[in-house]
Amino acid sequence: MKKTTPKARSFVLTVSIGGLVLLYAFFVFLPTSRSIAKTRSALNEKRQFIVATQQDYTQIGAIQKVLKNTKDWAATWKQNSPKRNNLGDFFRDVVKISDETGTQVKRITPDELKELRSLLRHPVRLDTAGRFNEIFAFVQALEQMPFTVWIDRLQLQSSSEASEELTCELSLTVFTDNQDISD
Repeated sequence: MKKTTPKARSFVLTVSIGGLVLLYAFFVFLPTSRSIAKTRSALNEKRQFIVATQQDYTQIGAIQKVLKNTKDWAATWKQNSPKRNNLGDFFRDVVKISDETGTQVKRITPDELKELRSLLRHPVRLDTAGRFNEIFAFVQALEQMPFTVWIDRLQLQSSSEASEELTCELSLTVFTDNQDISD
């Protein structure tokens, strides 16, 4: 039998340990590190998804609040608005406002109504007379009415240079609820 030298034994032991380290590296460490990298990547994607979802929930909450406010406003408007083909209350209120502000309604001329999807648009021409501050108060009171009134055109004219009295031609649009449309 041949005797092995301590150097040979040391070399064989070093090669054996090195081989085991290489086997461990190729068959255990590298596959495990790849698996860990994939798991980290998937975890990062899920974290990003959670952050995006939280932002979506915040936006959804804000949108739901706006939607609720809009529905509340629409319900209030629907409750206070004049009903279809019933502008008598509006004209009565206009004359009342005119009396309160000191102006005189000369003429109220309703034009042909225009039907929109869920509203009716009633154009009205209104001629009044009074001093500037009275007409200003009249227009301001029109804008404060509980239903929607748009002032499309306002034209002031003086009857004479010496007179303080003005004539005011207003083109208004009054919106009413279209009762034929249901929610």
